[in-house]
Amino acid sequence: MAIRITPRLIALIALVLTLVYVAYNHQDQLYHRETLSTALAPVQRACTLCESSPEFCRSFGERNLDMITAYEGSGDRIRRVLNKARRGEPINYGIIGGSLSRGHGCHCTTFHKQIFDWWNETFPHPENFYADGSVGARGSNYFKFCYFEHLKDDADLVILELSLNDDATEGHAKNVESLLRAILMWPRKPAVILTASFSLMGKMAMGNDVHLPVAQYYDVPVINLRHALGPIVQKRPDMVDEFFAIKSPTPNYRDQLHLSEFGHWTLAQSTIAFLERQKCIAEQGLTRQPPNDGRFVGGENYDVTIPRLTLLSDKWSPDGKARIEKPSCSSIDSKDHPLTPLPSTRGWAIWNQPKTTKYYWRATEVGSHIDFNVYLAEGHVMLYYLRSRKMSLGRVACWLNDDEKNAVTIDGYWERPDSIGQYFNVRENKGRPLDQGNYTLHCRLLERHYGKEEGRGTTFLIIAVLTV
Repeated sequence: MAIRITPRLIALIALVLTLVYVAYNHQDQLYHRETLSTALAPVQRACTLCESSPEFCRSFGERNLDMITAYEGSGDRIRRVLNKARRGEPINYGIIGGSLSRGHGCHCTTFHKQIFDWWNETFPHPENFYADGSVGARGSNYFKFCYFEHLKDDADLVILELSLNDDATEGHAKNVESLLRAILMWPRKPAVILTASFSLMGKMAMGNDVHLPVAQYYDVPVINLRHALGPIVQKRPDMVDEFFAIKSPTPNYRDQLHLSEFGHWTLAQSTIAFLERQKCIAEQGLTRQPPNDGRFVGGENYDVTIPRLTLLSDKWSPDGKARIEKPSCSSIDSKDHPLTPLPSTRGWAIWNQPKTTKYYWRATEVGSHIDFNVYLAEGHVMLYYLRSRKMSLGRVACWLNDDEKNAVTIDGYWERPDSIGQYFNVRENKGRPLDQGNYTLHCRLLERHYGKEEGRGTTFLIIAVLTV
């Protein structure tokens, strides 16, 4: 059927086309206005790790950088310190760690000093303060008692490096939790970052594998080299010599525990990339979110207080609080409370391990005895000593006061390849703490053990006496 073209139909088509044109033109003008408005608005950076540290990311790779940042957390504590620096205020920065942090084997600028140098260049201030509280052969089982001997409680930012000297055991998880709780309660409520390396001298599992859930519970970031470098050295074993110190004063010993200069640089740059990202977020501000649902107290308004219950020791209680331990520490490394034997001591002397900064009270002759005055507040006393298979270590017998019949035997030798400090509880009253008060701790060097181990001898090395 043919359609008749009438003047009325032509007018109707013209009207429809006009309306379509007006509507399209209006939308086009709106689009151009919005585009212009967007173009004139400040452009925000994405604050990713790679955008925050593009040069290092080009070298290291985005995937590796994402993997090495094992736990980022909320970043609240870090940004508080960054904002303090942005206001032009100085910060106090400190490190607690072992021989890796001391730079053992690399003779280079350590990773934590490189981090401080970046901070000082980014936020220059003549009163920015750097304190190195690291000491070789020490783990969280030492620092949970002696942290205050190595860092003052006025720190704003603390780096912890304890993964190599801690085993992947619940005991070390509890130790690092005690240490974290103590530091996070310091007056300035400091930010803490856990940094971790790894070793190729035994199992790949290290202390950081039990530190991680503790760090997550306390919202403490973790940077772990193994997550990126572990897969690399398994694919490319020739890269081992790039990342580890290798050369050692011990004959026929390849040091695949301590980092090389390149390894220190990699750990430093990875930590700096995390700090650069948090700095970017601090400068731009967090994205505004609607107020939290009342059922989720905290959330966006999270503060820097710590959980009132521990992760590993306390059971749930609606009003309970974790017990606050007040340890004491007399250490060979301490300036304030040096480990000082009584005058009755015979056959023991301070000894510096060659080519290291490690010191010990040392005895080599059977029958040598050493005595200390100790005060027990809560009834526990521990001897902290070195364990190794390399130094002809032997055994001591230790007891309190005149109770030699209940002496404990403490062995410095073990089959493990590493040399690390350990503590031994000298005496408990059948599992119960001793009475509060003053005691005398006695230790006597014993004859060589009858075992066939070639590395055994009659040397014993004492580091500290710890009490609670």
